[in-house]
Amino acid sequence: MRLNKLSAVSILIFLMAMTWMTSGAMSQTDFHSLAVFTLATTVFVRQQGCDAFVLGVDASEQHGFNTFPVNSNQPTQFLRVGLAHFDTCNNDQVILDAKGFVVPDSYQFDSSFGSANVNGTVEMQCDPTEGPRCEPFPLEVHLTWTGVGEITRVNAGVVGGDSHVGNIVACPSNFLGKLTAAESARPAQVTGEVDSEGTDLLTGATVLSAFLVKGSEIKLQVFPNGEAGPGFCLCTTPDCS
Repeated sequence: MRLNKLSAVSILIFLMAMTWMTSGAMSQTDFHSLAVFTLATTVFVRQQGCDAFVLGVDASEQHGFNTFPVNSNQPTQFLRVGLAHFDTCNNDQVILDAKGFVVPDSYQFDSSFGSANVNGTVEMQCDPTEGPRCEPFPLEVHLTWTGVGEITRVNAGVVGGDSHVGNIVACPSNFLGKLTAAESARPAQVTGEVDSEGTDLLTGATVLSAFLVKGSEIKLQVFPNGEAGPGFCLCTTPDCS
């Protein structure tokens, strides 16, 4: 179902951003990157007749080096919000698809997965290439996550030499790569409000998903035979050079 797919979108968007690598490396025999992050994420849904609303909120803190979008040992905080409105009586026609991104006024994450909270005002905008146009509008976000379930821990490692990952191409193509990732997540309950010009968008809404997440990721690329060659780069087409 559309709503089930959307429940995973906010998490996937965040994790994809954490896995991309930048192109600023100089000529070298290896390329390292490290990312450490915390994430409080949730998706709300509300149905009123034919109108379905989906609201996704991610609050995060990241730091690391040679990573995108953060390349600093100093923690950087983000608040991301997505709001969608569908007409379920008209083949799920998109009425509104707005997104916003800002540094929050405050974000706190309990490292023991007990709770997290975020406060901030996000300017929401519509991308006319993805849906109907809309005038920018503010959303005031005041949310608290409380951990309620068991903590799940996952450790993963990948070693390979394939230069293509989807449409992402590494240059030169002949390299060895290793990825080590560790992630812990706990289900959560969410309380608070998301205000749009005096209207709380959470009134009548239910929580589709909510998690507290903490993780780290380390990458290493080694060019064969110790050859320096050109630095690591990213391209979006197969003719990367």
